[in-house]
Amino acid sequence: MNPLRRSIILGLASLPIIAPQASPYVAGTKRRLGVVYLPPRAVVESIPYDAGPLAALGWIEGRTFEKVRRFAGGDATQFEPLARELVAERVDVLLASGVPCTRAMQKATHTIPICAIVDDPVGNGFAKTMARPGGNITGLCEGYAEMAAKALGLLRELIPSLSHLAIVSTSYDPGYLRDNNQWLIKAATAAGIATDVHLVESRKQVADLVRSLPAERSAIYLRWTGGKDAELIAQGAAARRIAVTGQEEELVDHGALMTFRPVVAEDHQLAAMLDRLLRGANPAEIPFELPTKFVLAVNRAAATAIGVTVPADVVIRADKVR
Repeated sequence: MNPLRRSIILGLASLPIIAPQASPYVAGTKRRLGVVYLPPRAVVESIPYDAGPLAALGWIEGRTFEKVRRFAGGDATQFEPLARELVAERVDVLLASGVPCTRAMQKATHTIPICAIVDDPVGNGFAKTMARPGGNITGLCEGYAEMAAKALGLLRELIPSLSHLAIVSTSYDPGYLRDNNQWLIKAATAAGIATDVHLVESRKQVADLVRSLPAERSAIYLRWTGGKDAELIAQGAAARRIAVTGQEEELVDHGALMTFRPVVAEDHQLAAMLDRLLRGANPAEIPFELPTKFVLAVNRAAATAIGVTVPADVVIRADKVR
């Protein structure tokens, strides 16, 4: 998921685990939900917000619950002080997105329930197990490990001879790339596919990269690449019969063969999790949930250009066909 979109959806293993002491829910009382947004207030407020899923469960902002908001202004170093502010406000539940925000809230409290949208909650020290977190944090797992394995399986259906995957980014975000590439590399290794990671910043670097890849046995996986950059890479790759793939389905509009991504924190799934916590359920006993939906997009023209046939069953499964 795009980091900005993930932030807007919101609207230490070494530390001791203390049983959460959520304030008991009393029917008819107003609950308080604390949220920290990474983008500035103006950006968050410019995005339409669908309150329907929470309202359908009885949570109407201003009537049955209050959203206590803080804005980091794009500066992740503000997560810790803002989390402490929300704890001081005595909110009933905290909502966090991403590892840095979740860790900041974890440091701020071991008693207030935290609903986190985060990948690898066990590996990051937020839960003992997915099924029984054991502390004050539960929520929705982003599911990138599962996504990576499924994406490479689909790519292998289209290109059975695939033996090399070049992971390419045109924007530099070390933390994001490290956290997300690890699952792709693990899945590729398990499938016997060699990988390497590239940061390209010029047309020459793109051309040199494409020329260096084994033709017809390679694929390029694009990370957060804009339209013009994606088209440039896809055009160069097609000339050598190399597939281009990634997560965001918009990439197929710019020449990618296929994209596949999880739908993280679907509105109804997030609303159901918040509903349980706002009503006083113990987060230690609520399993982390994986995504229930994935989006597949394919580009038949791109397939033709590199000599690949898209099986009919893949077309039927696709959410978007170009």
